[in-house]
Amino acid sequence: MATILYRILAIYILLSLSIRIMGKRQVGELEVSDLISTLLLSEIAALPVADPEIPLLYAVIPLVFILSLELLITCLKNRFAFLKRIFEPKVTTLIRDGKIDQAALKRLRISVDELMGELRLQGVDAPSDVALGTVEQNGRLSVLLVPEQQPLTRAALSGERGGYQDPVVLDGVLDKNALSSLGIGEARVDEILKRKGVEREQVFLLTLRRDGHYTLTRKEQTP
Repeated sequence: MATILYRILAIYILLSLSIRIMGKRQVGELEVSDLISTLLLSEIAALPVADPEIPLLYAVIPLVFILSLELLITCLKNRFAFLKRIFEPKVTTLIRDGKIDQAALKRLRISVDELMGELRLQGVDAPSDVALGTVEQNGRLSVLLVPEQQPLTRAALSGERGGYQDPVVLDGVLDKNALSSLGIGEARVDEILKRKGVEREQVFLLTLRRDGHYTLTRKEQTP
């Protein structure tokens, strides 16, 4: 019995450290790779607990390997944009300017009842109240309300609110789908970057609004 308790304690400590290193997102917002890693960790961790004949080291080495692999993939995805597109699903727009994209619903296999349920969970009465509704990479529905339904802010009182901003450049990569939805060409982005004296590869985030308002964040220079 003492051997089993020792194994449980060791596995518990190792799993706790692993989850802590991978970050809180690993538990709260599981993506596909996160879910696979979590399932593998749980299965491997259970082996030496269920069977005392299995050496504890046989679980420790695979756990450390999976943890290292997860951290390596995360670093590579953040470094190379094309890997991020391979390993992570794209953000999908379901509602734009109050209109539901029925083709996107079918593609994601989401029923109208499920969509309406998600909207109600976020306190939204009808799709017509939504300026932009997207399924994020973690599978959750995010909603931006139309100006008439948004809480009153200083920007609204001053008349500065002009709609939502779409991210058109993320980590140096141009999002042509976002440009298409805004009805803006690449020339507009190049004009902004030229005015700011910035190359596209130096841009960490560029968000653009239909009225021309934009926000640009440069990449930080690593020492």
